[in-house]
Amino acid sequence: MLSNPIIRAFMLAAIGLGITGGADAHAQPAMSLIPSPWSGGMSAADQAASAAKRPALADANWNHEVCVVAYSFEGVPEEVARRRAVLQRTHKENAAQAEQRRQLAALEHQAAEHLPNIPKCKGQFFRPALESLCDFQVGDNRFCAQLAGPALPGVELVEDRAEFVRGLAWNKVGNLFSKRVAFEPAPWATSDDRGVDLSKQAESGIAYIAATNKAVKHADGSPIGQGLGQWAFSIEMLRLPWRELEPDRIVFAGDVAVRTGMTAAIGRYTQFPRLHFQAHMFDVLLESESATLGVEMLDGTHRELGAPAWFEPIADGAPAFYSSFASYRIHAVALPSAEEMQMILDPQAAFLTASFAMRLEDGRIDTVTLRTPLTGIAEAWKAMNAANLKAHRRIRRAERAAEGG
Repeated sequence: MLSNPIIRAFMLAAIGLGITGGADAHAQPAMSLIPSPWSGGMSAADQAASAAKRPALADANWNHEVCVVAYSFEGVPEEVARRRAVLQRTHKENAAQAEQRRQLAALEHQAAEHLPNIPKCKGQFFRPALESLCDFQVGDNRFCAQLAGPALPGVELVEDRAEFVRGLAWNKVGNLFSKRVAFEPAPWATSDDRGVDLSKQAESGIAYIAATNKAVKHADGSPIGQGLGQWAFSIEMLRLPWRELEPDRIVFAGDVAVRTGMTAAIGRYTQFPRLHFQAHMFDVLLESESATLGVEMLDGTHRELGAPAWFEPIADGAPAFYSSFASYRIHAVALPSAEEMQMILDPQAAFLTASFAMRLEDGRIDTVTLRTPLTGIAEAWKAMNAANLKAHRRIRRAERAAEGG
């Protein structure tokens, strides 16, 4: 039981608001294509001039992780074939041999996934980045062997970080302009409803809502088959045992519930929102340690959210919308206040924004601002909290039944 009767009453009221809270329908702008924002304040003329001026390290390649992994599978198909041939000479297969066959199939599948990346392993690579990866490499790896011996054909290892980053920005970020890439946003939606698990109450219900986009051709909106430049926002429900929380955190969850209709508890867990920004972009291009998150209103005014959101590795259990390697992603998280959550869900709120400094294709450092429409967020928020209220009530009924109540 909650020891403070005021907190207990507040929480019970907040839980009951899970369906009927204040996330009203939005009057949102149309979901039009978003021109690539990755060139900061550069004009089209600036971008064209940059595209025509090839830098010294124009073939800069950030596929260090991709290449180390790909080369680690060299020889695997032959080894799988050899071991499989030995198994096939066995007249009667036992359980251990069946398991070995399954392991070989899994290894063969991994090799088929990664070996086709070897042709991508050409160009100029940043030696310190490769060294940090190869420190953890077990076994022979020809891509790592370049650190102590001759380079592979078509590969150059460089140590000038500034020149490497300049070349990478020109090569990859500038390519978004050259290919006339735009981004097609999707409305906000909920993650899967996981139902109720009495043994893992914190994993019940819906974990988050999110909005993503995809890279397309600006001319006609057709897909271009690449992920670089995509970004996403998610609002994730952090769940902690209420017995372990300070009273002010429980009151905070109740305040968010009253203001936004959030379901404040899942079984014996209090929950509150975390705002998570992520983008499919090389982290080496970042020139700031945090992102400034904000809300752009329908009237064009912009309101910043509280403290800076620090760039950091993805949090345990947080959704990752891109399957690329870690250094291909940037992440920043913030814990919005109750007032800020109310502002995000305000019918007059049009976009969530993330702004940060990064290296542009012409070598300059400038602020880049990514904008995600808030289309559908009210509906997604309401659906998530309705599902979570249902899960909470099912858990409580099951617990009362188990207690004989």
